[in-house]
This record gives sequence, structure tokens and C-alpha cells, in this order.
Amino acid sequence: MAKIDVKANVIAPAEVNVTLIRADHASVSNIFRLFFEVFLALSSTLFGTVLSDPNPANFKIFTLVISGLLTVAFAIISFTFNRPEKSS
Repeated sequence: MAKIDVKANVIAPAEVNVTLIRADHASVSNIFRLFFEVFLALSSTLFGTVLSDPNPANFKIFTLVISGLLTVAFAIISFTFNRPEKSS
């Protein structure tokens, strides 16, 4: 194995601030984001199916509307729970 000696100058800040959030807030937000991504993929797939079908079934349109509404709802909920806490 080759050994390479390289001079490196590293400039770093004197202080690094790390924002911590509670684990229960992070897990709730992650669950909502996961559901958002699942319903986003489902609604995108259904949207393409409905657009490509000249005569889509009512079930496809109904499922598209429901998955679209759930996508918007989980996006709003995920954004609401992902806000940083206010410092006092």
C-alpha cells in the first residue's frame, strides 16, 4: 500500500453551535415526512396513470384525489412539527 505525506492547513471556526431537538419531536417529524414521501410517490404515479388513460376509471380518479389530499396534509403536518423550538 502506498504512503503519501501531504501538508494540510485547516482553518476552522473557534466555536461551533449545534442545535439539538428532542428525540420525540424528531421521530414524529420523520414519520410524517415518510408518509408525505409515500403519498407523494403514490399520487405522482396515479397522476401519470390518469393522464395516460383516455378513459380513466372513477376509482383511479378517487384514489388520486385522496392521495393528493393526504400528500398535502402530511406536508403541512411535517412542516408544522419540524419547526425549531423558540428560545426563551
